[in-house]
Amino acid sequence: MFCEGDVRSDGTLLTGETVINDLNDQNMILLPFTVDHLGAIGPLASRFLFGTKPPPQSKPPSFTFPGAQTAYETTTGPSGLTGLFPRADAAWKEATPYWFADTYHTMFPSQWAVKTLGLNIIHHLANHFTEAMEKLRLHQSTPVPTKNFISQPIRKHSRRKTLLAGPNTSYRRPDRT
Repeated sequence: MFCEGDVRSDGTLLTGETVINDLNDQNMILLPFTVDHLGAIGPLASRFLFGTKPPPQSKPPSFTFPGAQTAYETTTGPSGLTGLFPRADAAWKEATPYWFADTYHTMFPSQWAVKTLGLNIIHHLANHFTEAMEKLRLHQSTPVPTKNFISQPIRKHSRRKTLLAGPNTSYRRPDRT
């Protein structure tokens, strides 16, 4: 984990500026995702995942060192990564006639990813609220009811081979032989 003021193995001081410059030198980007209190993702995440255009900025941000400006332009510029989900869906449709996951609700990678991302956001928000309620309970004389129903983040389970339904067919899973 990076900590401001750490010293590298070569003896140089590790700062935020050196980390960003190293990322730029290696042609890597940090993509800041924001999630609001209702679970909606921010404009950079939306651009990266769905390819939506972010709202126009009234004034471009200013940075204190050139490496940060370069990283920002790489992330938000025309060469930045956009539309991961539509590209994944197109590649899946071209590569296989099968559903991506077990149900017609997740026939394509984007449907599975949106569902999984949403469940994980809900999971972590619920954990955050549970911890906040526990801290509140410790500081109050009247007990605050808390019960943690959260187990683990949702991950993809095994994928069964299920054919994509055509326009004139039902969405029932075909029999396995």
